[in-house]
Amino acid sequence: MSRASCLRFKQYAGWKPATLKEKERESAGERVMAKSLMIVDDSATMRKIIMRTMRMSGLEFNEPQEAGNGKEALEKLSSGPVDIVLCDINMPEMNGMEFVKKARELSNCANTKIIMVSTESAQELIDNIIADGANGYITKPFTPEKFQEKLSPFMN
Repeated sequence: MSRASCLRFKQYAGWKPATLKEKERESAGERVMAKSLMIVDDSATMRKIIMRTMRMSGLEFNEPQEAGNGKEALEKLSSGPVDIVLCDINMPEMNGMEFVKKARELSNCANTKIIMVSTESAQELIDNIIADGANGYITKPFTPEKFQEKLSPFMN
């Protein structure tokens, strides 16, 4: 679908990005702060796809950080927490399941929301990773609307 077709569809479907909703809230006197974001995936291409999909979702984030695996993500988190982490499961050096467990041990990550983004869809795996401390799960392939649905509760 071309960009113009996508925009026409969004207008036809009555789609309104969250950024416009947030601007309306700001004009009503509410202060809206952009959240910090880290994308953890061993594929640079997938990190770019996730970032583009996030922008399409209308959710606003500060300049996102990126990490190629769980070990690299933990190193970056040790210098300061982020609000939301989107993390793949299957990665070299430290996979997403190990990352969730280790991140939950860091005191500065107590309030960090960790959302897994993976092709893995076995319910037992999802249940285990949520039990280990993940706050949500998005299966690939994903849509801007899926990010909007899963991340909106963490944006306030």
